[in-house]
Amino acid sequence: MAQPRLVSLAFFVAILISGAHSATFGFKNNCPFTIWPASSANADKAALSQTGFQLDSGASFSLDAPPAWGGRLWARQTCSTDSAGKFSCITGDCGTGQVACNGNGGAPPTTLVEFTLQGDGGKDFYDVSCVDGFNLPVLVVPSGGSNCESTSCPVNVNAQCPQELQVTAPDGGVVGCKSACVAFNTDEYCCRGHGGSNCNSTSCPVNVNAQCPQELQVTAPDGGVVGCKSACLAFNTDEYCCRGQYDKPDTCKPSDYSKIFKNACPQAYSYAYDDRSSTFTCVGANYDITFCP
Repeated sequence: MAQPRLVSLAFFVAILISGAHSATFGFKNNCPFTIWPASSANADKAALSQTGFQLDSGASFSLDAPPAWGGRLWARQTCSTDSAGKFSCITGDCGTGQVACNGNGGAPPTTLVEFTLQGDGGKDFYDVSCVDGFNLPVLVVPSGGSNCESTSCPVNVNAQCPQELQVTAPDGGVVGCKSACVAFNTDEYCCRGHGGSNCNSTSCPVNVNAQCPQELQVTAPDGGVVGCKSACLAFNTDEYCCRGQYDKPDTCKPSDYSKIFKNACPQAYSYAYDDRSSTFTCVGANYDITFCP
């Protein structure tokens, strides 16, 4: 009678193992310049096998994520290594002085792709976020899963970034666009304190840098706009950062700055409480992540 029990146990274990889906992230660089994608795992999750790498224009690269992984992915832009061997980037820099980020997050403004794999109900949760600003357009397309939708921010927000939210390069070009929270750091814009936010969703399907107001722009040495700060990043006020008296959904309202990201990228998060139409779910998929789609 022992043998049937062993067979049943082996069958049960096989089912459990088969349910532990390991996703693959496929990165593609459609930008006309080199980028340096990076990853940062959530505190309770293991790091991916590479936390930063170079991706030339037109190139692709894949990374496997362990089951139930959670964290952030982004791309760094306008990077270089100085005479002392220190690596740094104008947007998305993680502060390690190396190509690898080693667990560090990217400095805003940065267009983020966020994942929680095998969350509630075994579903993957993913989104594109411009809460801390924008630096590059991005598209996320699930493949091989079920009940899946793509999300993106393909617009260059930097081109319409207000001056007060702009991140500029040494040459004056706009390389990033801050969120109002990052720019002004107020409770209202950061949805904190007595603030909050009836935040509307936004995606990032276009190059927001092309619309980035001058005050939010991040520029490259050649003067090009390579990022668009959020208003919170640019001004660091409670109002723009939805904190203090503005830390609740009914007191932190969409600002003119957050609407720049919302209008350009309707599927992405535009600031703190923007949940209703910006989070997507999927089951058992791999994910293709294209920069400058």
